[in-house]
Amino acid sequence: MKIYNIKDKMEYLKDVCELTEKEWGTYINEAEFNEKVSQKVEKIKKLINTEDYCKLILLDGNKLVGFVSIFPHDCKDKEELTPWYSTMYVKEEYRGKGCSKMLNDAILKLARKMGYSKIYLKTTLNNYYEKFGAIYMETLKSGEKLYCIPLREIMIENSEDLTIDVNNYVLNVRAGAIIIHNGKVLLHKNAKSDHYCIIGGRVQIGEDSKATAEREVEEELGKKIKTTRFIATIENFFKMDEKNYHEYFFLWEAEFVNDEDKKIEETLKNKEGKKYLSYQWVKIDDLDKYNIVPEVVRDILKEKDFPTHKICKSY
Repeated sequence: MKIYNIKDKMEYLKDVCELTEKEWGTYINEAEFNEKVSQKVEKIKKLINTEDYCKLILLDGNKLVGFVSIFPHDCKDKEELTPWYSTMYVKEEYRGKGCSKMLNDAILKLARKMGYSKIYLKTTLNNYYEKFGAIYMETLKSGEKLYCIPLREIMIENSEDLTIDVNNYVLNVRAGAIIIHNGKVLLHKNAKSDHYCIIGGRVQIGEDSKATAEREVEEELGKKIKTTRFIATIENFFKMDEKNYHEYFFLWEAEFVNDEDKKIEETLKNKEGKKYLSYQWVKIDDLDKYNIVPEVVRDILKEKDFPTHKICKSY
């Protein structure tokens, strides 16, 4: 069995909408049922490429097994809360076989990758989502129970990332690529925050940091790079979402493989559908004007004393 993003398997969209309507919808006849299914299909088509929506499906060969979603909003009484874990469904003949856990682990891992520190859900089920790390908050007017899953405080067993929770700390291992062109460095900018950082991500189990840097750039920009030399190790201590992070960050100098890519000077877009991310060229001489994290990256680029080792403590 394998999990896919619905946007890569649109031929299953109508089936998903029919199962959703049968499980949670209300209708009085077949005509109304078909109309509501059509409305759901069109709604998902509009949402599918937005940055805060996702629907994953589980397939057994070519057979649809189940699905789960991330919605920006899923409760009229709690419009201030976002995002929402929603429409977890597994066909009856596949229940009790670990399928819901597969979907759950995948959607929580995706939510973390999207940058969320927590996700909310509402349900009438008792003592079910607690096993996935859900914490009860309150009972809604509808009678449904409201839960929160703190994504930074749980370990997803299927996660390949080298991120480990230890008491009140998170041990994190990351790698990034320093790409320089005409005195400018390519930096990652998240529209949801005010800082800039080197393009990179978490090292995965069995992966060396050099391979991580190359993989992350290809995933985010759709462009191949090759690392040319090791630049620095950063021991980074910081606080985020009430958690203390102890992070090892490995930096590699790199260049684009394609000759045409080496000439790029414009701002680049994320190729994973994350519209809130952009990649901007910043003059190394102007780095003091930008909020760079970790802040020692600024010193590393200006000092040019490679390779180097830096310790950064921001709490």
